[in-house]
Amino acid sequence: MTATPLRRRTVLAGAGLSALAVASGCGGEQAGSGREIELWLPGPQGTVGIQHELEFYQNLLEPFMEEHGIQVALSLTPWESYEEKYLTGVSSGTGPDVGYMYTEMMGDYVQAEAIVPVDEYLSPSARERMLYLDEGTFDGHQYGVPYVVGNARGIWANTALLDRAGIDDLPATWEEFTDAAAKVQRDLDVAGVVMAWGNQARGMMNESFFPFLWQAGGEIFTEDGSSTAFNSPAGAEAAIFLRELLDVGAMPGYSSGLDGDDTEAMFLEGRAAFAPGATGQLGLFGEELAEFEFIDSLARETRATFVANDALILTEKCPDKELGTALIEFLTAGENMERFHTEVRASPPIATDEEPDPDDPFKDTYAETDMLRGLPIMPQGNATYNALYENLQQLVMGRKTPEQALSHAAAAGDAALAAGA
Repeated sequence: MTATPLRRRTVLAGAGLSALAVASGCGGEQAGSGREIELWLPGPQGTVGIQHELEFYQNLLEPFMEEHGIQVALSLTPWESYEEKYLTGVSSGTGPDVGYMYTEMMGDYVQAEAIVPVDEYLSPSARERMLYLDEGTFDGHQYGVPYVVGNARGIWANTALLDRAGIDDLPATWEEFTDAAAKVQRDLDVAGVVMAWGNQARGMMNESFFPFLWQAGGEIFTEDGSSTAFNSPAGAEAAIFLRELLDVGAMPGYSSGLDGDDTEAMFLEGRAAFAPGATGQLGLFGEELAEFEFIDSLARETRATFVANDALILTEKCPDKELGTALIEFLTAGENMERFHTEVRASPPIATDEEPDPDDPFKDTYAETDMLRGLPIMPQGNATYNALYENLQQLVMGRKTPEQALSHAAAAGDAALAAGA
C-alpha cells in the first residue's frame, strides 16, 4: 500500500469556458500543398485559461507543421459541450481527423467505424515507451493512444480521527479497512466511511465499486466484449464487501442518499474517517485538514484502482492516416508532454521518456502503473454502467442482495451488448 501524507497543492483541471477554433501556423504561409489536419481537443484543460492554451498549442505545433508542410486546424471546445460536438460532427461528416476522447466515449464510435485503429501506423518506438497503451485497445486493436492519465482514485483517511480511535496504522486490506471504519463509528460516534451512493452520476463507481471489483480479481466485461463479467465470484466478493460495511455499521445507511458534495463536506468537517475520492481533490483538502492521508489501493487478490485515461484517436475521416498518427506521436513525445504538464495541466508521465515531477506527492502511486486501471473501451458500455449503478444503489438501500444486484445488472447489460452487436 502507498499511503501519501499530503501537505501541498497541485494544479487542477478547470471547467471549459468557451469554444474557439483556430488554424495554427505562421499566417498561413506554410510550405507544401496546403494540406490540413483538423485537431479537436477539450479546453481549457488547466487553470490558466483557453487563450493561454491556444497560444501554447500554436507554439507547440509549429515545428510539426513546418516539418510536414501542413496546417493543423485546432479546435478547443468546452468540456460540457464536448460530447455533443463530437456526435454532431461525426454524424455530419465534419468531425476531426485527430481528436481527444475518454474511453467511455470511444466504444460507440469504434462500433460505428468512425474511429480507426492506429496499429499499422504507430511506430515501434512509440509502442516501447508508452506506459498505458493497453488501456486504449479493443478487440486486439489499438484505438486510443493515452494522452492525459491521472486523477487516480483511492480512499482519503482523516488520521486525526484514527488517532482518537486508537488506530495506529492505515488499513491495507479489506478486513483491516472494515475493522477500522467500524471502530471509528463505535468509539467516536462518527461515520467510519461515507460513499456517494445517492450521486446522480454513475462515475462514482470509479472510486466506490470498480477498484474493489478489480482488487478481488474481477473484470467489468469479458475480454472479447461480448458480455459482462462482473456477475462472478470476484464481483460477489466486491458487492458483499459493500453490504458488509453497511451491516457492521462502518458505513451509515443514509449513504444511499448522499452525493459527492455531501461526502466531501462530511470528510472535511471531521464527520467521517474515510471517504473514497481522487488525487485531484488535494488542493481542496490541503487547505482544510491538518492531518490526512491517501490510500491508493486496498489489497484483496491484488492491488488495483481506477485512473482516468483520456486518449488521442484517429478518425476514418482523416485523409492521411499515417500523417494523423504522426501528429499523435508528436503530441505525446516526452519533451512535448513535459511542456504540456508544465504549462497546461499537471499530470503524471504517460511514457518512459518523461521524468515525473519529484515534488508530486502521488509520484509513488503513479509509478505503480500495473495497479492503475481505466474503464475499457466498450460499444454499448454506458447502458451496462447505468444498469450496474442502479442495481448497486438498490443493494446499498437494502432492497436487493449482492447476488440479485449483480444478476439483474448483468442481464440488463448483456441485453444491451447483444442489441448493439
